[in-house]
Amino acid sequence: MNAIFFGCKRALHGCLRIARQLLAGFDLTPARFDMLTAVGDGGNQGSTQRELRTMLGVSAATISRMLRSLEDLGLVDRQRLEAGDRRTRWLKLTSKGVAKLRLATCRIVRSGAAQLAIDCALTENRVFDASPCLQEMDLAETVFNRLRRAFGDVATLHYPWHPDD
Repeated sequence: MNAIFFGCKRALHGCLRIARQLLAGFDLTPARFDMLTAVGDGGNQGSTQRELRTMLGVSAATISRMLRSLEDLGLVDRQRLEAGDRRTRWLKLTSKGVAKLRLATCRIVRSGAAQLAIDCALTENRVFDASPCLQEMDLAETVFNRLRRAFGDVATLHYPWHPDD
C-alpha cells in the first residue's frame, strides 16, 4: 500500500473512533449521522434519493439500505414523489429525526470535542494561538479536496467548520 493511502486510512479510522464515541447514546453511526445531515439539508421541502446519492457520493443500493434502517428507527419518512413513478422517493426527517440530528450535532460541534481532536492533531500550540489551527485546517481541507477530485469523488455534502457557519 502507498504511504499516503495508509496515512489516510489510519486517519479515517481515528476520526471514526472519535465520532462513534460522540454519537454513543443516539443510536447513530457516523454513516447514519451523515445521512440524516444530508436529508436534513433538504429542509422542509425534503430530498430525493438521487439528491442524496450526489451529496454523499455512494451507490443507490447503499442509499436505499441506509434509508430503510433510518425509516425503521422512525427518523426518516419516505414517500412516492408521483403516483406513476414508483422509483422516485421524497425524503424528509421525522420530528424524531430532527430532534436526534439536532442533539447529535450539538454533541459533536458545540461540545468542541471534534474540534479539539483536530486542533491537537494539527498544531502543538493550539491553546495559545488559534491562527495556526485555522491555517492547518485550511491546508488539510485543500489537500483532501485535491485527493478527492483526483480519485473521482463527487460527494457534495458540506460540513461547516464552526457552528455559526
